[in-house]
Amino acid sequence: MKCNYQNEKKKILISNGRTVAIIKKKYKKIYYYPIKKTPLFIILNKEKIFGESREVKIKSLKNFYIPLSYWIENKYKKKEKILYIGLSGGQGSGKTTVANILCII
Repeated sequence: MKCNYQNEKKKILISNGRTVAIIKKKYKKIYYYPIKKTPLFIILNKEKIFGESREVKIKSLKNFYIPLSYWIENKYKKKEKILYIGLSGGQGSGKTTVANILCII
């Protein structure tokens, strides 16, 4: 993969699937990074792009999201007030994904 940036610095980004090289033509410098340490790894990671299989998604809906949504609904019905729910987890752990799925259900 190769990207040419058309700006005053004239950077070029090249990746061979293992390493990312950033070439700064203006300064005549080349910087090398292991692809696994860059955001490009996430973009190029096929498992992340295509996600889990349909069967795995259905199983997680049945075993986690739907029971959790019923639990939230029952708690809300008992209180009959605004129910605040906090989700805790590290960066990239899926907090937003869980919240979005629960909103849909």
